[in-house]
Amino acid sequence: MALPNTDISISAVKNAVGAPTYLLTEIIGDAKTGGTGGEAFDADGYLISGAAPYWNVFSYNIPGEWDYSNGPLELRLYRDPPLPTGFGNLLHRLGDFRGYNHDAQSPQVAVGQLVAVSGAGDVGVLMNLHEWHLPINVTHIRVKITIGEATQYILIPLEDVNYEAELIQGYTSSFSGIGTGTTSGSVWLYASNSGGSELADITYLVSGYTTITFSISHSSTVGTLARIVGYSSDPNLTLSPSIIIPAGSGSIQVPAGDSTLSGITIRVTAVSSTVSDFFFDLYLQQTGETDLFIGSYNGMATSEGFANDYDLDTITLEDTVASGDNLGFILLPFLK
Repeated sequence: MALPNTDISISAVKNAVGAPTYLLTEIIGDAKTGGTGGEAFDADGYLISGAAPYWNVFSYNIPGEWDYSNGPLELRLYRDPPLPTGFGNLLHRLGDFRGYNHDAQSPQVAVGQLVAVSGAGDVGVLMNLHEWHLPINVTHIRVKITIGEATQYILIPLEDVNYEAELIQGYTSSFSGIGTGTTSGSVWLYASNSGGSELADITYLVSGYTTITFSISHSSTVGTLARIVGYSSDPNLTLSPSIIIPAGSGSIQVPAGDSTLSGITIRVTAVSSTVSDFFFDLYLQQTGETDLFIGSYNGMATSEGFANDYDLDTITLEDTVASGDNLGFILLPFLK
């Protein structure tokens, strides 16, 4: 449920976030889960570890801000005067909820399994930050990938992986010299600037893990298809797209030499309080190939969330699957 940019009321905010009170200070500061003494924030206005307020911290418009002045990226309430120049009163302003979207999705990341062929292969990273409003000087995400003693980095502009992106794109990094005894690698994500500075570790906030691990198989027979489906965000529509058939979790293996994909069902769960119909174009990415247009589709959205299932026809690839290829679907939605 998204709030308007004008005519904000306590009642509208209370109903949007599901708080049990009409007091603004409690709507903003109380803990829905965790916290201390019912409070989600400490005396300095920082979110208490393990606590969650009633409002969605990953909406773009919130009564607080993300900050890394203490080292890690933390959520804090606004102050007057603002930190770090002073320790004034905590601000509880109704106007901070203008444009607030309670259905904003949490950031997501998927790292594909690496298939090493003669010790070489690509690590695929697909990320969507959705509406997450990072500090103004955070302009990029730095991805650190480690396999054994080798480390590589990917620097991703925010506008490529958040609500501003026309189409969410996947990124890859190539490794070589991977020994057959190496069966896993690690990934970390950092809030960064254009120079690649690691301003704050955001791995846990995005993935729920302090370190993202991925498996490495040594084979000359398969590529991998990501189960998560990338897409561009719209403030009026929240989507959760993924491959549900073939069933299972993690990347889907595709035999090298295959020139088609078949038996794939994509589920797109759509949530919106303002629109009921939407459309999207579906594409397929494949290592070394241009995005392949699959088709145009329509779907339905409800405020509770509606699951749209799409059984895809057999897809003829632009090129046969090569050993170690990464493949993934991406969709571009637009409203009716």
